[in-house]
Amino acid sequence: MRKRFLVILAGIFLLLSSCSPQEWIYPVATLTPSSTPSMPPTITFTLTATSTLTPTFTSTATLSPTFTPTLTPSFTPTESPIPEMYKTLNINEFGSYTLYWKRALWEQAKSGNVNMEDFEDDKADYGELSFPFQTGNGFLLDGGQISAQILRDSNLITSGNLLHFRSWSSGLRFIFPNETTITAFGFDFRASEDWKLTIGNSVVNLPPGREGFIGIVLHDVYPSKFTLSSSEKAQGGLSVDNISFVKNYQP
Repeated sequence: MRKRFLVILAGIFLLLSSCSPQEWIYPVATLTPSSTPSMPPTITFTLTATSTLTPTFTSTATLSPTFTPTLTPSFTPTESPIPEMYKTLNINEFGSYTLYWKRALWEQAKSGNVNMEDFEDDKADYGELSFPFQTGNGFLLDGGQISAQILRDSNLITSGNLLHFRSWSSGLRFIFPNETTITAFGFDFRASEDWKLTIGNSVVNLPPGREGFIGIVLHDVYPSKFTLSSSEKAQGGLSVDNISFVKNYQP
């Protein structure tokens, strides 16, 4: 490697020595200006103020609305007095009892708990009853020459099962359950002809025709039975339902 370097160096020396000083070749450094002058970079310092926000948490209480109820005055209805003419037509005063021809009037006048025989605990059919006969709610029915059935016929009375019967003798006796004495009683009825209600020594005529009600409030004599009878030979019969009564003794 060194020998080669020396040989190249000697060749260069010989070349230079054979040329005049004017013929020497000088290396020329040619500066080619750049189309865009190179400028030293300018460093610009920009101060940016950064605002750092620190969130502040504010506790906000949400208040629920308070409702104040408005009280509406309560009105107690006042019952209208019963017209005197209505009383005259539907209430009859007697010495030992008062007679009512409307159930609502009887309900207002009686005192105590009401028990009822509505015949709903008895089978409704056209079969003849055998007497004495005890109903599902404890009434004992008895009498002579009686034809009776428990029916459901809205053409007679519209309230469901009912007792329909005819009697050509002393009538049909209704004995209250366990022969309890009563202070008031009443029932719905429909008579095809003239029938009579007998209670103690008192007799009340039942008007024939439309469905009606009869109620009695007793004042001093408290019976345990009543009788329904007719003196007519040809009978369409009497229908009875919803026998309501108040016991003389209230437990």
